[in-house]
Amino acid sequence: MRQPPRRRPGLGRRGRPALLVDGTGRRVGKPSIWRLDPESGKTESWALARDIGALALRRNGGAVLALDDGFHFFDFQSGKLETASLVDAGQPRTRLNDGKCDRRGRFFAGGMDDKEELKICGLWRLDPDLSVTLVDDGIICSNGPCWSPDDKTFYFADTFQGEIWAYDYDLATGTPPTSVCSRLSRTIRASPTARPSTRRAACGTRS
Repeated sequence: MRQPPRRRPGLGRRGRPALLVDGTGRRVGKPSIWRLDPESGKTESWALARDIGALALRRNGGAVLALDDGFHFFDFQSGKLETASLVDAGQPRTRLNDGKCDRRGRFFAGGMDDKEELKICGLWRLDPDLSVTLVDDGIICSNGPCWSPDDKTFYFADTFQGEIWAYDYDLATGTPPTSVCSRLSRTIRASPTARPSTRRAACGTRS
């Protein structure tokens, strides 16, 4: 069997399946979600009619997906989708891209401009109560969301602005301050020997 595409693997604990997504695989007739059982070697895949950016497993089974138009629940057994919340309804060229959950189960997913040009995308948070919050905006393409080991800093990269955005993070509320954050600027890409510059700035356009 041919190898699944290389795209954001989600590795489970020992003996648990590894999951990965192929963001735009459906555009060329390929599956969107892959699952590998490391013990049996069995590989499963599911095709979707929409682009997928990320997924997070749900405690009681299934997954929540960050798709092109918002957050959706997914049932692995039936392959059915159920809409949780739509985002960016007025922006047909944006889609949700990379995402990750914090330790309290809040699912953060950032958007990307499908043409990789304009700062028209947002960073969104889906809470366990299914409410959705626009955390920040002014993004071209969000990738690599993660937290520091002490959960006090939240990071993500805007690939096409060549920056890493870092926020002070309050795990109790899931709320980074949206007016000020640190940016690790594009000098990290411009010269491998240059010392990256860090500046305090309004990362998005929200006040």
